[in-house]
Amino acid sequence: MTELSIRGEEFLLDGRPTYEGRVFEGKGVQGLLFNVRAVQATFDDENPETRHHWAYPDTGEWDPNRNLEEFCAALPTWRDHGILAVSVNVQGGGPLYVPEIYGSYQNNGFTPEGELKPAYADRLERVLARADELGIVVIVGLFYWVFVKQMENEKAIWRAAHSALDWLEGTGRHNVLVEVANEIEV
Repeated sequence: MTELSIRGEEFLLDGRPTYEGRVFEGKGVQGLLFNVRAVQATFDDENPETRHHWAYPDTGEWDPNRNLEEFCAALPTWRDHGILAVSVNVQGGGPLYVPEIYGSYQNNGFTPEGELKPAYADRLERVLARADELGIVVIVGLFYWVFVKQMENEKAIWRAAHSALDWLEGTGRHNVLVEVANEIEV
């Protein structure tokens, strides 16, 4: 099991500083945590009117499980090239910035009342497990500005945060960092 810890200003994986002794362009990178923003790894669009935008060319259908499987299949190559962390988000991110689509697709791992949706939890668990096998940290974002506005109220936001954090704790994984909110002015 991969274990992330912090000592002083350095990230450690399994007790050793990341990029131990490495220098890039004359600057030490030991203890840093380079990552890829991969918030679409767990993406799904529950809106039938926008779902077709993400369809695979070979099938003409969108498949969130295929998306996840292809992401997980790429992780070993990323790890081989020095990526030690990936960022995913329970409320996803914007896969395509086209105003008429951006406000309509539905990629929210929480219900409006703040419950974690089982399908999102399942995809997230699969990311955590594969990353753990490879010695990769997963930075789990909870909220994204587009979808936090769709939460029922402030209590629902708190419920969502507690729901996700309790779920994360329950996984027993130690390769996780939490980003509470992405692109949100709080």
